[in-house]
Parts: sequence; C-alpha cells; structure tokens
Amino acid sequence: YFISVALQDYFLFAQRALFVISTSFLALVFFCLLRETPPHQASIKNYLILIQVTLCAKDIYMDILFEPIPIMPIPGAYCNGLLCHGAIPMQYQFTILIWFDAMIGISIILCSLFRHQQLLPLLHWMKM
Repeated sequence: YFISVALQDYFLFAQRALFVISTSFLALVFFCLLRETPPHQASIKNYLILIQVTLCAKDIYMDILFEPIPIMPIPGAYCNGLLCHGAIPMQYQFTILIWFDAMIGISIILCSLFRHQQLLPLLHWMKM
C-alpha cells in the first residue's frame, strides 16, 4: 500500500500537534500535583506522580522516538521516529511500547489498591 508524502506529513503534523497539547496538560498536572496537593493527600501523591511520569515517558516515546504512521486498509503501521532511523529492530520498539502500556496499567492498579486500603477500616477482612 502506498502512502503519499503529503499524507505522511499530515500524520506527523497531527502527532506533533497532539504531543504539544498533551505535554502542556502534563506540565499543568505536574504543577498541580507538586504544588497544589493538600496535605491529607500526600500519601497518594507519589502514586499519582508515578502515573504521570509513565504517561509522559510513553508520550515522548510514541511521538518522538517511535512515530508510527498508520497504513489504513490493513491494521498496520510503519515507523518514522528517531529509533527507526537509528536502526533499532521493530520487535524491540514494540516491546518497549508494550512495556510502557503495562507500566501504566500497573501504576493505575497500585494507586487504586493503595487508595482502597486507605479507605478500609482497620480490622476489615480485606485489609492487607
């Protein structure tokens, strides 16, 4: 399947525009987490920062290092990022991508579990 240079440039422009928007929001969230978190939420703040750091790292990876260009009629893509130009094999790049997705999921589960344990009464049977 052939993707024209103009369409490829459009995809790259859209990815970079979304990267700028999401980075702006991530910076705002970091500011709010570091400066505006109330003292009684200090214990969960570290878990929320872990989620934000993982999301930021995946965003940088996807939009700068990997830059996938979708191939529309088939469920596939090809890479145009810095890692592709650095001759890193595609299976390693997908492994890193899956690792980032797993880290985001693990971070959310840890945050939810921590909050759940905080809300339980002291002698509850589910308390760890």
